[in-house]
Amino acid sequence: MQILKDLLKDKKLMKYTAFIAFTAVVLYILFLIVSHLNVILAACGHGLGSIIGAFSPLFIGMVLAYILCPAVEFINRKFVKKIYRDLDDADKNIRRQKKQRLLSAAITYLGILAAVILIFYILATLLLGHIRFESLTEMIDSVTSYVIEIEHTFKSWAASLPTNALSSKLDSLTNSILGWMSSNFNAQTAINKLATIGSGLIKFLLGLLVSFWFVYDKDFFMRGLNRFFSAILTANGNKIFKDNMREIDSILSSFIRGVLIDSVIIAILSSITLTIIGLKYAVIIGIFAGISNIIPYFGPIMGMIPAFIVGFINGGIVGGIIPVIGLFIVQQIDSNFIYPKVVGTSTGLHPVTVLLAVVAGGVYGGIVGMLIAVPCASIIKLYAIKIVKLFEARKEAKEKKNEIQSGDI
Repeated sequence: MQILKDLLKDKKLMKYTAFIAFTAVVLYILFLIVSHLNVILAACGHGLGSIIGAFSPLFIGMVLAYILCPAVEFINRKFVKKIYRDLDDADKNIRRQKKQRLLSAAITYLGILAAVILIFYILATLLLGHIRFESLTEMIDSVTSYVIEIEHTFKSWAASLPTNALSSKLDSLTNSILGWMSSNFNAQTAINKLATIGSGLIKFLLGLLVSFWFVYDKDFFMRGLNRFFSAILTANGNKIFKDNMREIDSILSSFIRGVLIDSVIIAILSSITLTIIGLKYAVIIGIFAGISNIIPYFGPIMGMIPAFIVGFINGGIVGGIIPVIGLFIVQQIDSNFIYPKVVGTSTGLHPVTVLLAVVAGGVYGGIVGMLIAVPCASIIKLYAIKIVKLFEARKEAKEKKNEIQSGDI
């Protein structure tokens, strides 16, 4: 017992013992982490996904507010301010400006909502015009019968083909398409997909509402952010941060403007092409092709689907292929001449870099990843150039210093 007391009084021994025990515990924890790394990463991914899912309306709202804020500013400056003139009383003028902002935001959002609803309603009507929407059961039954009609059309077309090697390949392809349609367009699958679409639509509508308040109270949120960064950063750090934000905003704004202009051009060219071909609802399908063109490389394929369906219903397989060929030609003109000129000049990225960024964005972020891949690549390029310039400046300064020292000697 006395020996134990003497050992406890030895501070140096106790310090080493505590250090060894602490090291052993840390090593054991690291061993547990490494041995169960897959489980830990899966749990972290699930937790992060849950957080992102819970706050997705906020993220959607921030993105929509950033995109729609210039439109609100334009309407407020060009139209609403001419209706509400400024007053001499400062307090009343502030309240008047808030009313102007509210009216401008309401006009912008209502106009965009009306346009989106109208486009998708017309598109759904021309593709699925005879589907009844009185109840969920009737709608599912109507969709199923519509798919069965398409299956019969495919089968009739395949049966009319001459017997040769090519027809065997086409028949195999037709059977694969019909098998996919049968497995993906049944009542249970339709209910599950409608539930998923409904959940996504609710999140989008909540995000739209959040973005409305962001746009309406823009000055309030900007004051709060400026106050926050002024409090946590030095004066020089706050200036550097604001300069970087302005550069990023310039890149994103240029990219958004370029993409929207390119989409309008594609919508016009697609509508003209489909009208010349003689496809029904050419203008609506052309507008949809322009909207889907916002997603680079993969969006054009989405834009060809309605053209093929309408052409196939009205003119068989040849009637479906001809509009697709027309849109493909338009897309080739866009990707080789229009898109590089309109969007490429705004981002300054090489076409190969754009392609790699879009593919990587699609793998890790789906459609959203494809949308943000190019501006993210542009921002990475911006900072890469800054880092290179910093190293070049340091190298030049070092060389000048060496020259001065050599001259002194």
